[in-house]
Amino acid sequence: MMRSPRSRVFELWIDQAFQWHYQWRHETDRELGCIATEAIRDATEALRLGSLEEAERLSGVAISADDTKLEPLAIKAAIRRIQGHRAGERLMAELAAPVLEERLLREARSRRSTTA
Repeated sequence: MMRSPRSRVFELWIDQAFQWHYQWRHETDRELGCIATEAIRDATEALRLGSLEEAERLSGVAISADDTKLEPLAIKAAIRRIQGHRAGERLMAELAAPVLEERLLREARSRRSTTA
């Protein structure tokens, strides 16, 4: 079976250790998803322990790895709230809105296709 040119998409990316990776897009997505998940877990723990600087850094790592996740933005909003930075907290909510909207639209489309 011949694959379409579209299915042969590669991604070049650099990890946190500055190692270069050139992989199939689906492999890249999987690895970056794991990096994001781990960073979210660690950022949540850092926030729980009151290490705001580390939580901020790790939530940024998560956003860089997967900008479709809402959790890093929620962590950043919580940090802004703790710091009493209401404008920053509102900004994080505004940044999360398109991500949430896209997620909800995808879910609605998925539900329609399973009921059709």
